[in-house]
Amino acid sequence: MGTKLRRRTRGTGRVMTVRSLLLAIPALWLAVFFALPLLYSLMLSVSEGSVASGFLSPPDVFTLDNYERVLMQNAMNIRNSLTIGVLATALAFLIAIPLAYGIVYHGGRYRNVMMALVLMPFLTSYIIRIISWQRILGSEGPLVSLLRALGIVDEQFTIVGTPFAVVAALTYQSIPFVFLPVYISFSKQAPALREAAEDLYSGPWGRNGFWVGAGVGLGMCVLAFFALRFDENDSWLVAVAVILVVVTLCGALAARFISATFALVLFPLISNGLMGAALLSLIPAIGDYVNASLLGNTNTQMIGNVIQQKYLVQGDFTGASALAALLIMLLLVMIAVYVRIVGAKKVFDYVG
Repeated sequence: MGTKLRRRTRGTGRVMTVRSLLLAIPALWLAVFFALPLLYSLMLSVSEGSVASGFLSPPDVFTLDNYERVLMQNAMNIRNSLTIGVLATALAFLIAIPLAYGIVYHGGRYRNVMMALVLMPFLTSYIIRIISWQRILGSEGPLVSLLRALGIVDEQFTIVGTPFAVVAALTYQSIPFVFLPVYISFSKQAPALREAAEDLYSGPWGRNGFWVGAGVGLGMCVLAFFALRFDENDSWLVAVAVILVVVTLCGALAARFISATFALVLFPLISNGLMGAALLSLIPAIGDYVNASLLGNTNTQMIGNVIQQKYLVQGDFTGASALAALLIMLLLVMIAVYVRIVGAKKVFDYVG
């Protein structure tokens, strides 16, 4: 009996040692390549000095002037990051949710093939996809060439170098981050539940769908107003007409094509997956700087572009660190809210 107990104790000890080693490797990796650089960046954000003169850091000096300075100097870039990131994420939702719904419930035996076709383009390099958007939206690209051939635009018209190009490419990059959590959420719902709900809530959503769709259309127009940088030189009459058309069209589409089953049964059941999708897509969208660099102009620069310039060009390490700290704090707040609402145990069911 004593021999068996000793063997069992030694076996348990080996298992604990292996587990400790397996946990120590990622913990060490996170400490060296994530925690230490983050702490150093936070320390620089409350320091004084420059690369040339050296830095005075805590505990010798502690200042919040860097935060005030970057907030005053880069208010437009912060606005760009928030509005463009939120608009791109919202557009990705409008594309990915119907796509995931259609594949899950109407894909049949081709369901896995269609999902693979959706995700296959994203196996290529991130930079290559952005360069492809440069060609598609460029002056000699197929879109602008078609608009010129139809006489809609003149020879001077361009899309690259405008907020439209940045939003379009960022929306495209955000689609898989929305599609996968929503697809998983739909897949987890029992088919019998949907069939039973259709017996009770059959038919289009109707009047309620119209008002919800109209509200979504109005919200998208407001986001577009801020993200695409309309100014006083634009025709307000045209803008109002466009808003009315978009709101009416969105309301009519929602009333006709969104069923009461989806709105009243399925949508509440996938709410946690939607929140996970928002988190996964909004975080990289807000922090993105490559799309704005390659497809935008000086007026579309986002927080990431400013951080890159301050670190690598201007040598303003304290200002760059303060901006990076603000961005990190914003993202941590978003993650904390998500974990609080969904619950820590369920997080990886939707974002894992």
